[in-house]
Amino acid sequence: MKGTLRTFFSETRELVLIRIKDIVDNIPKTLGGRGEFFREEGYISLINHNDMVDLVRNNGYSLLGKENVIEIKEPSLGVEDFAYFLKEIKGAYYRLGCRNEEKGIIYDGHHDRFNIDEDCLPIGVALQVLNVLNI
Repeated sequence: MKGTLRTFFSETRELVLIRIKDIVDNIPKTLGGRGEFFREEGYISLINHNDMVDLVRNNGYSLLGKENVIEIKEPSLGVEDFAYFLKEIKGAYYRLGCRNEEKGIIYDGHHDRFNIDEDCLPIGVALQVLNVLNI
């Protein structure tokens, strides 16, 4: 049996892994067998720093207007390399909207027809410059 475990917090992950190991070790014993638990380290959780989220949000409001900034309230269990940067230094991971239905650019990031509306790139650069200048 093989699986992936994703949690929002490393403490929760460690507790669940202990429980999984207990189950793998003990359930087979009840049936006269044995189980082995192998752990392969995966991605860490991406945790934004609240003050950096505030900075990006406020710069987005300033640049784009409040009506054009969408705050994602629910966390995601997706994985992202950026998590390793945020473990070492304060920051915020955010998405720059690149969808444009008028141009047929409608597919999500992992779809084989994903594309971006390149008109969003100057906006992304401007937002990054504002973020750096306001740290």
